[in-house]
Amino acid sequence: MTLAYKIGKCTVLYEKKPGSHDVVFHEDFLGLGLAAFETHGTSSGQLMNSKGQYKSAMEVALHDIAPRLKLANYPPGMEFILLACEGGSSGAAQKVAKALNRPVEGFDKVISVQHPSLMQLTKFSQLHEDTNIPTHKIGLWERMKGVKGPFSDSKKIDYATSRTYFP
Repeated sequence: MTLAYKIGKCTVLYEKKPGSHDVVFHEDFLGLGLAAFETHGTSSGQLMNSKGQYKSAMEVALHDIAPRLKLANYPPGMEFILLACEGGSSGAAQKVAKALNRPVEGFDKVISVQHPSLMQLTKFSQLHEDTNIPTHKIGLWERMKGVKGPFSDSKKIDYATSRTYFP
């Protein structure tokens, strides 16, 4: 466990092991002008908080996300990104949207993101290892039907898709 530290416009709030970036607040995610909260999510809708504990999405929104948005002078009502596995499909993104009274972008599947040091500006590439957009693994059944990802170094990986949840 580590104390919070900055990497560019990101604040690493919790790491179980050094370099694992388990919980991170992105003040300007990928240089898009949108804030994001990166954390672990469960299929039951819980999110990991800045102490490394799984709590309800509402509790994490009020105690971990809201104070960070306020510190960053993030405009009220502006969309926010929840980078959490199954954050959309589990209902967590909807609960965060309601708690924060703002639109929240959430992902339905298990996602993967790069280290915060690589998340300062958007970077597309034909190589998965050189891309910093959130990704997900393509399921076996989809691959058996011929679905392939866009990356030349890993056809089992695709860009993660998200939905916006409103309060």
